[in-house]
Amino acid sequence: MAGLVLLVVVAAGAVVQWSAADGATKSASVPDPSPSADDAGISIGHGFIPDEPTTGATGEAPMIDAATGLPVDDAQASGPWWRRALPIAGDLVPIRGEVRGNVRLEVVGEQVVQITLTGVQVTAGSGTTGSHVGAVRVQLSSGDVLGSERAQWTGDDVPADFGSFTPDGEHPVLVIVDPQDLPPVVHSVLLVDADTGDLLGGAELLPVF
Repeated sequence: MAGLVLLVVVAAGAVVQWSAADGATKSASVPDPSPSADDAGISIGHGFIPDEPTTGATGEAPMIDAATGLPVDDAQASGPWWRRALPIAGDLVPIRGEVRGNVRLEVVGEQVVQITLTGVQVTAGSGTTGSHVGAVRVQLSSGDVLGSERAQWTGDDVPADFGSFTPDGEHPVLVIVDPQDLPPVVHSVLLVDADTGDLLGGAELLPVF
C-alpha cells in the first residue's frame, strides 16, 4: 500500500513538471512587443487630433476629450475644439532649410487664437550654402513633422496659411481673430519661404499642460 502511495506522488510530480515545461514553451512563443533595432531612431509624432469628446461605454464614466485625453464637463464639450485643446506647442526643426526655435498656439481672447514663434532662426538651404530669407509664411497642417536633426513632413493635405513674418531676430506673433478658420485637424506648423514656396522647416505640435 505504501508503495502505491509513493507511485501516485511521483506521477503527480511528473505532471506538474510537464505542465511547467509546457507553459514555458508557450510563453517563449509570445512575440516581444518592444521595438526592433530596425525601428531605432525613428520618431513618429502623434500631434494633436481635435475630435469630439467621448464617454465611457456605460455612460457613467467622465467625458474624456479625445484631443487631450483629459476629462471635460458638458460646458467644455459644447465649446469649440480649439478652446478645449489649446495650448499646443513644439520645437521647430529643419526640413529643407535651417530652422530653429519654438512655436506655440494658445487662446488669448474670447474669440482669438495666437501663434507665437520664439527664438526663430531661418535660412534657406544648409551649411555654407544657406541664404537669407526675406519673408516666411506660417501654415497649419494635419500632417506630421517627423525627426529632430533633419525632419520630414508627411502630410498630404493643403496646409492653411495664417500670415507671414520676417526672420529678423524678433518674436513673431500672428493673431487669428476668427478661430473658425482653423483646420479641423492640426498636427503641425510649417514654415515656408514666401518667395520660392520651399518648405523650410516645421514643428510637431503637442498639448501643453
